[in-house]
Amino acid sequence: MAALGVQSGLSRSQFSRICSDIDVQVQTFLNRPLEEAGYAYVYLDA
Repeated sequence: MAALGVQSGLSRSQFSRICSDIDVQVQTFLNRPLEEAGYAYVYLDA
């Protein structure tokens, strides 16, 4: 956790901006269309 603390040299606003950018990338990945990827099967485990 020290890497994300004061010792990292990142300000709160820089850290927040980085997290926002990552959130956009994650949402893009999660909302991508799967039918174009050509998966042979989908495995579900409950």
